[in-house]
Amino acid sequence: MTPVKFSRYYLVRNLGAGGMAQTYRAKLFAEHGFVKTLVVKLILPQFAADPRFLSMFIDEAKLAAGLAHGNIVSVFDFGSCGEGREARYFIAMEHVWGRDLATFVRGCQAAGQRVPVDLAVYVASEVSHALAHAHKRRDASGRLVRIVHRDVTPSNILLSFEGEVKLADFGIAKAVTGGHAAAEPGFAGKLAYMAPEQALGEPLDHRSDLFSLGIVLHEALAGQRLFRRPSAHATLQAVVEAPIPRLSEMREDVPVALDDILARALERDPAARYSSADELARDLAALSRNEELEMSSTFLGALMRRVFAKEIESDEKEMREERAFEESFVRGEKPKLGAEVPAAPAPVDEEVTIVGDDAPAVRRKILIVDDAKTIHEVLKVYLLGLDFDFALARNGREGLEVARAERPDLIISDLNMPEMDGIELCRAVRSDPEIGSTPFLFISSRAAPQDRQATREAGADEHLAKPLDADELVHTVKTLTNRSDTV
Repeated sequence: MTPVKFSRYYLVRNLGAGGMAQTYRAKLFAEHGFVKTLVVKLILPQFAADPRFLSMFIDEAKLAAGLAHGNIVSVFDFGSCGEGREARYFIAMEHVWGRDLATFVRGCQAAGQRVPVDLAVYVASEVSHALAHAHKRRDASGRLVRIVHRDVTPSNILLSFEGEVKLADFGIAKAVTGGHAAAEPGFAGKLAYMAPEQALGEPLDHRSDLFSLGIVLHEALAGQRLFRRPSAHATLQAVVEAPIPRLSEMREDVPVALDDILARALERDPAARYSSADELARDLAALSRNEELEMSSTFLGALMRRVFAKEIESDEKEMREERAFEESFVRGEKPKLGAEVPAAPAPVDEEVTIVGDDAPAVRRKILIVDDAKTIHEVLKVYLLGLDFDFALARNGREGLEVARAERPDLIISDLNMPEMDGIELCRAVRSDPEIGSTPFLFISSRAAPQDRQATREAGADEHLAKPLDADELVHTVKTLTNRSDTV
């Protein structure tokens, strides 16, 4: 788009629209070549004309500016541009280069993959920290402000390509729930993330946000909506009374302990729910330790860059164009500007579809042998885009049977497993004339020199240490499978 001057900002890229506002990537210029990239969010004209909405929006924008936390999108500025009824109100906020959680889930599904348990738990844990900060916010006199976000949804959870998790839209959410905003387009979709007390119009507090976060976590792992129904009435009814399926019965890699955490977060009675976001975060951290989940921004960033490789390339092209505008502005030139703010694209629906069994066939297969349920999904997502199908086994004996039956192009195995460990499996594979030349890769937290020597003696081709480096893994897999093509 042609850059447009708006207040003291220059809008350079249309980022999209929601039910209440539209957003633009923007530039702020100052003396001595200072340039800052940020996001400017403009309230849609029909809401700017509503004095009740404006009053709440202004109050909440002030409140949001007082939140300072690494997991919350920072608010820098608030104001209006224009006169009288033509005034457009805006919030200037932190620019997060990435995609929201809803888009990430769809991206995984488009690639025929499920969101890894590790990643979903990590995101929920980071959002819990954001909510804990907001819920404990105090004013200048030391009194609790009692912030309730009221709009914890996948589209308001931003994931950066560096692996950051940011909760957005503090400041607007509470305003949206007031007045007669329920009748506006797009609001019905948010009904599916309400806590029962909110859906019933009863008093609510910070525990309502925890129920919403429980929905987000459940949906990310289930690959389908939990309460959304064809009508607003049916959706509200589902929020209040529909049974909640246990994820461990839907996905074998989901720990039963996570079912218990979700059951408490999704308690219909607030008194039986988690009492605070800190408490929820502590249980998620304990789950991560006990299940040895890979919880890190490095892991998330690597996955984001793989899922959105094409989008990143397109984004970088756009940003190169924007840098040309920056440079001409800094040089004191007068770049061509648009006359008015363009309309934003229509918002993308948050509907998430189930990954079915009819995913496109792939040419080659990798056998993953590991008794840890979560490593299967972690490796599958790390290897997105390499055109592989996957076979899974929980121990060496099962892995050997699968290898003989399916003739994989690569075997990836852990070292320590029940019944038959990785060393025994590797020796058995090498001694079998039908599969003996199959490339064999060990991935293990045991990577001392003696461990590497043992795997080499057993016949392994490579041995990578946990935590995994995504680029190293992809390079190793490409090397081994390309070599197997010539055998």
